[in-house]
Amino acid sequence: MEFSISKNALQKELGFVQGIVERKNTIPALSNILIESVGENTIRIIGTDLDVTIRCETEAENIKTPGGMCVQARKL
Repeated sequence: MEFSISKNALQKELGFVQGIVERKNTIPALSNILIESVGENTIRIIGTDLDVTIRCETEAENIKTPGGMCVQARKL
């Protein structure tokens, strides 16, 4: 997956999702967020703690290669 997005747009969406993502490592996958391309110009960011799930979408500047990936929320 390869895309371009403005820093401000990414920070705004990550701000919502990072508040939900599990801080403790009881289930390691819950410390990750899913970033995936949707359509031609949309990026979806999803995070959960199994009780609450947040799904945000924002417009990408350019999606070169569609796909998805899980990354540690705190490292972003």
